[in-house]
Amino acid sequence: MPPHRPIRVADYARRFRLFLGLTAVLSGIVALTAANWWNLQRYFYAYAQCKEIRRTVEKQKAMVAQLEWEKRQLEFSAFEIEKAVRESDKVVRPGEHLIFLRRADRPTSSTVAPAIHENNR
Repeated sequence: MPPHRPIRVADYARRFRLFLGLTAVLSGIVALTAANWWNLQRYFYAYAQCKEIRRTVEKQKAMVAQLEWEKRQLEFSAFEIEKAVRESDKVVRPGEHLIFLRRADRPTSSTVAPAIHENNR
């Protein structure tokens, strides 16, 4: 067995000073944390609010994009619907004049009558 060395009072004093120093540092950290606890709570609350606002802004941007797309679709479809109704019912707006054009691929009365007259001979 190795010989046991007696512990001197100086060793105890050194260890005690080290313990007091560490205790003082830890006490200071705890004191600063306690003093700034209100500020830390406010910081984390503001951070959470900021994060929530960013999420809300992103949702609203997506909603605006969707609404703009729907608006374009409705404007286009409203124009197409109006055009189809006006053409099928031969409706004109105030100040417009309706003009009928003959299509070259359809026979008209001036081209049909001579053809009928020739077939009857």
